[in-house]
Amino acid sequence: MELDKAPTAAIYQQAGVTPELIQEGRQNLLAHFRQKGFFDVQVDSDLQTDQDKETVLYRITQGKRSKIGGADFSGNQHIDEAELLQHVALRKPDCFRTGVMTKTA
Repeated sequence: MELDKAPTAAIYQQAGVTPELIQEGRQNLLAHFRQKGFFDVQVDSDLQTDQDKETVLYRITQGKRSKIGGADFSGNQHIDEAELLQHVALRKPDCFRTGVMTKTA
């Protein structure tokens, strides 16, 4: 499965690698994959130092991608359900994307 290019963390040569920058990169990756429907994504980071070079390795476990199972409307008494469904951006079995809809518990 090919996803859009994931965001990168901003590492500045003068500043070097700090725990804050590593965490920012981790949070960016979490947000990116959750936006693509991977709500159980896990991102771990590891800082590797070799002489004068530092490398940050991010390990990403995507988990299953959430899919739309259906849409239900409750409390509506004025608009026909068929008309409301015309305005729903996703159709099953489309993949859930937070840019289009918001997951509710």
